[in-house]
Amino acid sequence: MFSRLFWCIVQRVNKRNAELMKRNNDLTAMLNSEKLAHVQTKDEVLGLKEIIARHEVGMADLVRKLDNV
Repeated sequence: MFSRLFWCIVQRVNKRNAELMKRNNDLTAMLNSEKLAHVQTKDEVLGLKEIIARHEVGMADLVRKLDNV
């Protein structure tokens, strides 16, 4: 009786552990994609700062470019 109950608990714990590991992997993937998007946006902003420093863009173009970031 005890061993049957023990193995039932072990199976449930293993199932829950597998669910939590899958959820953790999904959240990690989402976090990594968010970090990648942030890096791309940061690079775009730094690129705009260089353009502004070289005075290669008018105000209307600058506003359009900033709206896209």
